[in-house]
This record gives sequence, structure tokens and C-alpha cells, in this order.
Amino acid sequence: MDDIINNIDGQVQVIFEKGEGTQIYRDAIWMSEAEYANTASTTLDAIKQERYDNWLAIINAMPTEDPNATIPE
Repeated sequence: MDDIINNIDGQVQVIFEKGEGTQIYRDAIWMSEAEYANTASTTLDAIKQERYDNWLAIINAMPTEDPNATIPE
């Protein structure tokens, strides 16, 4: 998905998604028009990557339940 850029009441919203397979992260970065105009695309890419990496670390650190485990009585 390409980024979606919205301009709402003087704020810029950059909607993006990142990932592959079943691990797709969707988020939005909000900033003022001035901040957006002065932010390099490489900086935006770095923000997106950092958010994705943090989300992925949380997802992968979560314990999963064994579907074959028995429930103690």
C-alpha cells in the first residue's frame, strides 16, 4: 500500500502500512503542515521503521497458548 497523505485542519496525517504475510502493521503519523514540509522522506521512513520494529518486538515477545494444553481442574 502506498502512503495516504491527508490534510485535516492544518495537520498532516500520513497513513502507512508495513510488514508481510500475516504480520501487517498499520499506523498514522500526525504532524503540522510546517513539520511535514520540513521533514525529509528518509526521516519519515525511519519513523515508520521504528514504529514497525517496536510493534514487531511486542508481537513476537507475547507468550502463546498451547492449543493442546489441558486446563487444570
